[in-house]
Amino acid sequence: MLNRRLSTGCPMRSLQLLAPALLAPALALISIVPIGAQERSEKAIAGGKPQFWPAVPDQAAVLSASFLGGPGCEWLAGGGFQPDGSVVVAGTALGPTLELPGVKTAVLGTDQAAPPAVAAKTKKNKDGKDEPVPPDWTHPQGTAFVARLDPEAKQILAAVRLPWSSGGVTGATVDAAGDIYLTGPAGPAFDQAGLAQKEDPVSPDATRKSAPVQRTYLAKIAKDLSKVLWIRSTRGLSDAPTVRLGKAGTVVYGAQDLRVYAADGALVTATVVPGGVNETTSVSPIDGMVARGGEHHWPTGREPWRCPYLHLLKPDGTLFRQLYEWPGPHMGLENCRLISDSAIRAVTHDKDGNILIYAWSDGGNSCMLNQPTDVRRRAGFPGLGLNAAGAHATSFAYLVRIEPKDFQIVGWTFWCTKYGGRANGIGIDCIALADDGAVCITGGAAWGLIQTENRIAAKDAEPAGRYLAVLSADMSRARLVSALPGTGAAILDGDPVGSGKSLCHIATGSQGGKNRALFLCGAAKEDDVYGWVSPTPLTRPLQGSFAGGLSDGWLAIVDLSAKAPIDATDEAPSQRLRLTYQRDAVTPAKPKAGDAAPPDPLVTELSPTYPKFVTIDAELRDAKNAYWPSFLYGRPISGNLTLAGGKLDGDASVVCDLPVQPKGAQDRRVLGSLAKSDTDFTKLALVVSGFSPPVSEEVTTTEKGKPKTQTVTFCTAKGTVTLAGKAIAVTPKVTFRHHAGRDGAPNGLRVSCWMTLRGQDLGLTGPLAGEDIDLKISWISYPPAPKAPPKKK
Repeated sequence: MLNRRLSTGCPMRSLQLLAPALLAPALALISIVPIGAQERSEKAIAGGKPQFWPAVPDQAAVLSASFLGGPGCEWLAGGGFQPDGSVVVAGTALGPTLELPGVKTAVLGTDQAAPPAVAAKTKKNKDGKDEPVPPDWTHPQGTAFVARLDPEAKQILAAVRLPWSSGGVTGATVDAAGDIYLTGPAGPAFDQAGLAQKEDPVSPDATRKSAPVQRTYLAKIAKDLSKVLWIRSTRGLSDAPTVRLGKAGTVVYGAQDLRVYAADGALVTATVVPGGVNETTSVSPIDGMVARGGEHHWPTGREPWRCPYLHLLKPDGTLFRQLYEWPGPHMGLENCRLISDSAIRAVTHDKDGNILIYAWSDGGNSCMLNQPTDVRRRAGFPGLGLNAAGAHATSFAYLVRIEPKDFQIVGWTFWCTKYGGRANGIGIDCIALADDGAVCITGGAAWGLIQTENRIAAKDAEPAGRYLAVLSADMSRARLVSALPGTGAAILDGDPVGSGKSLCHIATGSQGGKNRALFLCGAAKEDDVYGWVSPTPLTRPLQGSFAGGLSDGWLAIVDLSAKAPIDATDEAPSQRLRLTYQRDAVTPAKPKAGDAAPPDPLVTELSPTYPKFVTIDAELRDAKNAYWPSFLYGRPISGNLTLAGGKLDGDASVVCDLPVQPKGAQDRRVLGSLAKSDTDFTKLALVVSGFSPPVSEEVTTTEKGKPKTQTVTFCTAKGTVTLAGKAIAVTPKVTFRHHAGRDGAPNGLRVSCWMTLRGQDLGLTGPLAGEDIDLKISWISYPPAPKAPPKKK
């Protein structure tokens, strides 16, 4: 399967040594004592003992890790495996020479003058010190090259390059016949290279205003590297182009738009993807659906918030499903507050069409903990057992696998490092899925990377910096984790001057009937990580030393063929209680010394203007949980409620007139049959009064396999629900309690009205018309707004 390049979640230099978290109990602690003349930095020593994951039955093994380069500047960016087991690697050379070990590199096309040697560049970091600027994929001297290695990666069988400065490589893959596809930016000498290319027209994307490059190419190279079979070029604003194999021998090329070509170079389809094709865009190999992730700012009304989204587009580019993208004001509700900034930074598919996403977040209180269609329901998988409990704000990662039918989570994990007993930051810049479902990633880590014992970094290397990891398909086991000092010497894609860049690419496939992963990048001789200099890792290398220049190519071949007795160790998300008043059962908290008793009576009012943030939400679920729940939110209309002596009294009128996830097809939603468009949505209102004396009831549930008994206190009331203009008389059960405000909110009265209605009574049509629909409408009412002080005369 083609490698999928992704944006960097957080460059290592931005990761902070912060944040406590709990680790899986099976982690073994081993102390590393450095040797030689070096001394570890105080910052590294303060991190504590490096930690290691336990060995697992399906442990992955590095078969070979090697430099591949000469005295010039080179890096690797793509590759794969041919039917005879040969290993193909492709990359970019900047010149002035390309001298690979043991082979003469042939030129395909009309060669151009060799470019000059590339000078090292530096920039000032935030501390005012010079730091190197890696060469990147947009360099005008970029020149594509391909090498065939024997199956054991012991020697180079053949190597070719395109003419100097005709264009570099940002992606490569190998088809079933062994032929090789390359893609990258077209260089300044592209038209003079004698490559008999054909330029295809592109429909412009009106939403794009800028991009790193404006011309790209797709080339097919014969399996023996003897000739270029065909080349297509396209013009227009583009991110780093990508290539992967499609169905029935086709190839999918993503640049200015998303194109499918036949094996002979004939164009099959072309689709404009608004915003362009980049690391957050992936195409399903099953049905051609496009998954596109991202983020945008959506304030909660109490604080700024970065909102993640995942859109599913039909092959023609129209929106089909809206996942995540919870409204900021809804996230700001007191009964939600999943307000850690979050963003989907990478999207890819496995061979079965499942979607894998990498999401960045600055904390553990993230909506990425929950289902993409249900903000109230957890993912339900413990993953590797890591979490960010008590963590300070830094950079963390979530890996989430979503099935493509009902878009529910089927694999999930939180990903972090460990420093001084606390969770620490980590980022991901590349992700790929193997044929057996294994999740392969690379990225940058702050100190405290939890490695496996079979790591390939030197034993005394700091557990930080660049790393690679292989996780099981369900992301519950670490099959291989190793620091990779010295790698990441070139920028393979993304924004060369921004934070969204990748320093490594991954290709997966089969070699001799065994699953393999191929990690590819640029590398230097060594790296200084937290003050400790370590050599670039090598394992049975073809080229055992750094050859010079700013970067050599570097590759690692990882064997994924070992099997585990049972691949999935996690259980599917448990079914929750129905949406009834029993959900509000609690274990009464024991008052702490010094705590002030809640005011009695507690007098509150419902005002449409105070507080300024949203306070009302509604939730509707069908009793069989066959459909996605519908959520709405809004503000009070009017009312006064008093809690005195444990009894609720007064009246309330509220409205929820704003929907959650209203875009795309709504047929899976409870209220879907009432949806007209994403701008003409259903409004829900409630008027309630006449509260009865309260009663208490014990509720027994199961928690972690054990019975748990709690108490719920409620009363009944009389009211009217209005939905889509239809009024329905209701007698809801009402739960209520004093609510201690948080994040600057005042204390108030939390009220939830619970009721069950028939779908047809709500105006629903179709299968839900004859089903029970559970409805909850909740709010917090507050004491009257304080009066503003009189203005000074």
